[in-house]
Amino acid sequence: MTSVSWVLPAVVALTIFGALLRLPFAAVGLWRDEAYTYFDVTQPTLGAMLEHIARVETNPPLFFLLERAVGSLFGFGAVALKSLPIACGILLVPATFALGSALGRPRATLLATWLVATAEPAIYYSQELRPYALAALLIVLTANAYVRWLARRGTPWWLLWAILLAYTHYIGLIFIAGLVLSTAFLRGVDRPPLARLILPLALLGVALLPWTPSLVRQLHAGTPWVVFPPLMERPNAAIWLMAFTFPGILRDANVGFAFGYFALVALASYALFLHSRLRERDANAAGDAGAFAIALSTIFVIGFEAALGYRDQRYVFPMLAPAAIVYARILDAAITYAVRRARPAPLVAALALGYIGLAFAVTSIKPTTYLVRQPKSGMEAAGETLAEGALRSAAILVAPGYAAASCAFYVPGRIVYGFPRWNDPEDFDIAAESAAWAAPDAVPRTLTEIAQLAARGTALLAVVRPTSLARPFESSGTLPYQMTEVLTDELAQRYRIVQRFDFPANVEWTSMIVYDLRSRK
Repeated sequence: MTSVSWVLPAVVALTIFGALLRLPFAAVGLWRDEAYTYFDVTQPTLGAMLEHIARVETNPPLFFLLERAVGSLFGFGAVALKSLPIACGILLVPATFALGSALGRPRATLLATWLVATAEPAIYYSQELRPYALAALLIVLTANAYVRWLARRGTPWWLLWAILLAYTHYIGLIFIAGLVLSTAFLRGVDRPPLARLILPLALLGVALLPWTPSLVRQLHAGTPWVVFPPLMERPNAAIWLMAFTFPGILRDANVGFAFGYFALVALASYALFLHSRLRERDANAAGDAGAFAIALSTIFVIGFEAALGYRDQRYVFPMLAPAAIVYARILDAAITYAVRRARPAPLVAALALGYIGLAFAVTSIKPTTYLVRQPKSGMEAAGETLAEGALRSAAILVAPGYAAASCAFYVPGRIVYGFPRWNDPEDFDIAAESAAWAAPDAVPRTLTEIAQLAARGTALLAVVRPTSLARPFESSGTLPYQMTEVLTDELAQRYRIVQRFDFPANVEWTSMIVYDLRSRK
């Protein structure tokens, strides 16, 4: 099973297959969150970009710095900018194999690599113009360097990957903390001396010092659009988050929760099993120590995020590859044990793992085809419509304004207004956005701005809405998005509606209502 003659071609084939699954989605367009990235990286100067990221983002700057470099070389179009996350998503496949190989069990490693190559979250986030794919790759590279350092105790090169990871996504800091804490539970012979850990961690802290003021600034900005669950519900949040580490697609809520519960129990049980094996000084202690660190750090990350109240798949996706390696090891061990007890043909275990891998791939690959059946954001079609006929001179108002960035991306060179933040809404600012929604005169102030447009001779107002007309807006955290309905009702009472449009999309369904500002009722 470990013959180099077939391992390298197998990894190359899986990487190529993973690339073929990801590359078709490079041209699906951008939606709101990705448009934020575009406006982040197109700031006039590097200093302005870093200040902008510290003010409006909740992520460290490395991904945005790399995207700015990509844009400088290839242009700031959607496909060019997506080349970085797609490259990271493709490289995640061989990186998963490298991490799995450091832990032993070649058959399980191959299964984990296949699962990552075909997993729907891994395919989807490879085309997302956000830091998730880069964070996933750096988590695997950090873990690979760390477990190899545990086995050999040489130079802690994992620190270099850890610094890059910490500057990419804050989940990286949680994962690094999980790795270090898991090391404390290793038996003496497998646990490095405390002094060997203190220096790399101290250097990591020093490396993060330049960004620390910005990190504190981002933490103080808060997340006013998030509703955090009560403390008693956060264990359930952990189960939901654990479900997102499963490589298979789990669209049914009940099935997803069941798989999350199963995955949490499996990971915890496997960690305890490995801990007991390490005490027995097993021949594969190095691989077991690394697998124990990966399993425990995965549980730590999920528990930490659940304690904070997060229940979003995108914050868990970077943990998919390490989790897939542990799940593949559990399946391989269970099937190997069953085969030994039943004593069937030698190939039965490999065939069973292959069937499981194929089943997961079928349930994962097929759902991703929805990405190419229609645009990712209806803002693209809205932009094309706004470039036609009389609408070329229409004023554009995005309501709610949180989607102004994607609208502005698809109507380059035109002014986009927002509700309730009227000016420059594409420059998304968490604090300013929250203050604008909290203002008691948000609707009257916007109506006054529209009246002033009409007084200056603007004939048409296109109100672009990032959702289906059939679905009313609801509040999100402390942001009362339902006020958009109040605004449009007031507009309908004042001005004649001349056109309505509906632009279906996968992620950001968009509608548009055009008002004639010359026909005051």
